[in-house]
Amino acid sequence: MLEKNAPVSPLHGHTYDLCMSLLKGLFNEGQILFVDNFYSSVQLCKNLLSLKTYHCGTLRNNRRGTPLDMSKKKLNRGEIYGEQSNDGIRVMKWVDKRPVLIISSVLSHKVELKATGVKRKGGNVEKPLAVIAYNKAKKGDDVSDQMSSYYTSLRKNIKWYKKVFVEIMLGTCVVNTWVMYNNFGNNRQKLSTNYFRVVEI
Repeated sequence: MLEKNAPVSPLHGHTYDLCMSLLKGLFNEGQILFVDNFYSSVQLCKNLLSLKTYHCGTLRNNRRGTPLDMSKKKLNRGEIYGEQSNDGIRVMKWVDKRPVLIISSVLSHKVELKATGVKRKGGNVEKPLAVIAYNKAKKGDDVSDQMSSYYTSLRKNIKWYKKVFVEIMLGTCVVNTWVMYNNFGNNRQKLSTNYFRVVEI
């Protein structure tokens, strides 16, 4: 079991270490970490819970610690199945357009569906509580990526590591600056992202 503000360990992999490093100093605050399936794991969820920090995210079928029967479980669209460990960690499988594995240590994320709207052809749109919370938390990332993609500086012939640098400097940073300018600046009129890029930068 990790101690409060425990240092990272190479035993669990790079993605685990990255999450623990970014959360250093924030443990024992009752916070919820939302992560996608690249970072999420059963081990991360367990160790965060031992530090009184909750975890919610999607999960890969082949990630170490994932229950084997989850990937093999056959469900119809709209159905949900889940298992809970003794320490309160739930792993769920839900079928929407495709099967989705979800892991959560949040107490309210039970293995059940909640109506979130009405289908065009009738009937309710239902999603697990964990998916609803995850989508809400990840919304900011999606909007940032969308705004950045409108005026991308990326080119096909740029190598991957150069793409990362260009996207951070000319994509994410510009979008963040534009948001701050419109919300916290002394300007009377909010600017469009295109005008901000051309005139203000």
